[in-house]
Amino acid sequence: MVSSQAEQDVVGVSKRMLETVIEELNEKEPAKGCGTVSDEAPEAVATETDERASAKTVDEQEESEENIAVRHTIEAIQECWSHRVERILGTGGGLLVVMEQFDDKDAERANDLSRHSVGVALIDPRTLIGLQRLGAASPIAGATPLYDAEGEQPKTSPLQVQAEEKLKAAELLVEQCCFSRAIELLASAMLLAAAARADLKRAPGREDAAVWIYSQALPQGLLVSDQANALLRALALIDASELPESLLEEVISDARELVFH
Repeated sequence: MVSSQAEQDVVGVSKRMLETVIEELNEKEPAKGCGTVSDEAPEAVATETDERASAKTVDEQEESEENIAVRHTIEAIQECWSHRVERILGTGGGLLVVMEQFDDKDAERANDLSRHSVGVALIDPRTLIGLQRLGAASPIAGATPLYDAEGEQPKTSPLQVQAEEKLKAAELLVEQCCFSRAIELLASAMLLAAAARADLKRAPGREDAAVWIYSQALPQGLLVSDQANALLRALALIDASELPESLLEEVISDARELVFH
């Protein structure tokens, strides 16, 4: 079970814990006809203590490695699918990733992650609910929640902050009829907002934007077609010699939708 590896407070009794408790009881309770622990030879007590400590160290090291593997896999899942991940459950020695929609490319990414130490499987919320109705007979009975998007405190990306600031600045420039500079800021704000959805550290350059949109943003569900087209249109309008105010108002509306939704 992955639940024994997860970095959460999980109630459970491991085999090693039971062995430790039994050993402690044996130390406190004298064996019949053999005297007390204090009657044993000091060398024997020391040897037994060293062996027990050595075994405990090995167990703790193995558990630590397992925890690290699970944590790294969860980080890879979040990096791969970002905000699309709704929940992550530990079950059957692997991780079950709950997402609303996924395709063959997502399945391939899950297979790639599974080639490491922890298996990864994808499931949609409706299938998960159906399996949960089976109760104890469910193959996911006893699954341990490891991540829940609803319970996570949202962290504002620095790129998102920049996008909102540039959008506000563009709106002020439009009021002053500085349209050419405004469209630059609007396109930059939209590109920053899209990059923030992908958890990027910086937005793609203008010359690389189209390739990134079609190769990553759209396939990963970070943008829908209308948003991608609006962003590409804004980028193309930067070089326009004249820009009608009515068209600029459409771009502002598109930018607000992309930045704030």
